[in-house]
Amino acid sequence: MIEANAVGFYFIRLELFRGIFFGWPLGQVTGKIGAMKHAILIFSLLTLLGCGKGGEDPDASVMNLFDAAKPADQKILAQLRIAVRKPVGDLTRGDLDKVKVLKVRESEIADLSLFVELRNLEELDLHKNKITDLKPLVKLPNLKKLRVSFNQISDLSPLPEMKALRELKIYNNQVSDLKPLSEMPDLKMVWLMNNNISDVKPLYGLKGLAEVHLNGNKGLNKPKIHELYIALPKCKVVHDIKR
Repeated sequence: MIEANAVGFYFIRLELFRGIFFGWPLGQVTGKIGAMKHAILIFSLLTLLGCGKGGEDPDASVMNLFDAAKPADQKILAQLRIAVRKPVGDLTRGDLDKVKVLKVRESEIADLSLFVELRNLEELDLHKNKITDLKPLVKLPNLKKLRVSFNQISDLSPLPEMKALRELKIYNNQVSDLKPLSEMPDLKMVWLMNNNISDVKPLYGLKGLAEVHLNGNKGLNKPKIHELYIALPKCKVVHDIKR
């Protein structure tokens, strides 16, 4: 930033000299100098901020993200090391950006904020943890496949913000309201077994849905499943309804 300012002030002095030498009107000179000051300020701010993500150092350590006192953090770290094939040494920003597929099962994870750092993640498997809130995952723009089975999730409202999501495995949770899924026309597969679902009408508009699993939802019955078949004739509906 200091270097940018030094260069800028050099050009301001040069512009002032040219104005005096060529006899420009004072208003013209001050106008040019004002515009240059404005440009220098913007350039300095961009330099200070690193011009966004592109200014980040891919070799910078990210070990400060992982709390040594939290077993869940250490289990996530262990799986990241496996994903990037780096068993020892500091993980870097560049390492995290390489991760596209990650599996962290049975690790007592409740807080998903660490996963926000995996900006290029496409597939995430968090089977059998202690997750209740999916909101942090909306910051993963490339997430296509999500498995959060055997958790404590009831709220699906963050899901429509995950525009790339195509496959969702959220069985054995506490889901009852499927309305958020109605806003996800690009979903291809949904596993909803063993939840508290009694209304499948929100799925009627998902014409691209190829497969939905509904076993173990006691609030469903044959008429409701029949209506789903009519609404989605090309979809494979898996269920265990006998009445």
